[in-house]
Amino acid sequence: MKKILVILTGGTIGSKNDDTSINTDKASAYNLIKLYYSKYGTENLFEVIQPLNILSENMNLKNLSVFCKAISDIDLKMYKGIIITHGSDTLSYTSALIGMIYNFTDIPILITASNYTLTDKRSNGLENFRSCITFINNSDIAGIFVIYQDSNKRNNIYISTRVQEADPYFDQFSAFGNGLYGYISENKITVNNSDFNNKIPKKISFESPVIFQNDILLIRPYPGMNYKNIDLSNKPAAVLHYLYHSATGSNENGKYSLTEFIDRCHMYGIDVYTASYKDITSTMYDTAKCIVDSGAVPMINISCEAAYMKLMLAYNQKQYQPSYIINQNIYYEHGSSLI
Repeated sequence: MKKILVILTGGTIGSKNDDTSINTDKASAYNLIKLYYSKYGTENLFEVIQPLNILSENMNLKNLSVFCKAISDIDLKMYKGIIITHGSDTLSYTSALIGMIYNFTDIPILITASNYTLTDKRSNGLENFRSCITFINNSDIAGIFVIYQDSNKRNNIYISTRVQEADPYFDQFSAFGNGLYGYISENKITVNNSDFNNKIPKKISFESPVIFQNDILLIRPYPGMNYKNIDLSNKPAAVLHYLYHSATGSNENGKYSLTEFIDRCHMYGIDVYTASYKDITSTMYDTAKCIVDSGAVPMINISCEAAYMKLMLAYNQKQYQPSYIINQNIYYEHGSSLI
């Protein structure tokens, strides 16, 4: 009987509350397995590794490299599925990256988290973990997904590259585009009509492990943003400027001008990408057209998190030109128009 591999990385699901703060604790990380066995029995066999033990807001390039190295060392065919426990703050970034790097998987790779520590009665962590096990045991679906219970107690299944950062009020994730794959209820998996069912991206294999050393600068706009405050002297490998929802940004002259900032990036030899476009063939706002005409590379129908991690992958892997990676739909990260 094949085991389920559990990869612990820390986060709230692996933390303890000492009444003054919540922090990761190596012993607490394994409480998830103990709680599951005590409540649901020992029918499922787990193998557990812990390459990281951090709060996910502390995820950085070094930790990403350690994490990806741990997964690259795994012989996937030895397991019937993999469950990754992660902090909720940056889960949408890590899940997008894992979806793209391991797009070729023949087994389910599931990422989950918890809204509260496991000792808190409000915690959904154990239920999320149990839902992951249900998915592995009751389906033959291979792929990378996030499983997380929402505030209505529905155990949602998200395509990993379509998860968007949890909102700060309800601590709930959302799905970009048609990215909610389905949900789990009473050991039954219900599948929605999502892009995952309809289109199959081209499989791309990356040499493992990918070592992350090159920074990507992520910028999001706000009224009155002064681009002259952005120092480019450290020369990031690329800049991603996510735009307003209508794919616009300020085009006022001087310090408020996005196009002038793009010109400055190009003077430093820094590639610039912009995203939030639904497409670039229909009529656009004048400010959006100016951004496209400035030479920034548009990324179509993609969330901020997936766009950022796609650039992180493109500029740190060694096999392909970044432009090749940018132009592929690796694992459903782009909406239907590019699939």
